[in-house]
Amino acid sequence: EGKLEPIKTRIGEMVNAAIAWKNSTIPEGLDSKSIKKNLKKLVSDSKSLRKKINAGASDVVITEKLNRLHDLFHEIAGMCSTKHEDKK
Repeated sequence: EGKLEPIKTRIGEMVNAAIAWKNSTIPEGLDSKSIKKNLKKLVSDSKSLRKKINAGASDVVITEKLNRLHDLFHEIAGMCSTKHEDKK
């Protein structure tokens, strides 16, 4: 929607959520190696975005990095749901 104030003021919550997800137990039967790799990237990219925001990055830069994080989130979520569906 182009409203970046929430991410600018709450980026710390995003970083903490990414760390919590990375530290959680991956359910058995999922490709834990690939998921862990992507979760590690999610944490590092979230921290990178926080650093950019704290340094006063432009809205264009923030939007670009946020879109990449969004795509990575969906990639990880898809890895979980696809594998889960295959087991049924």
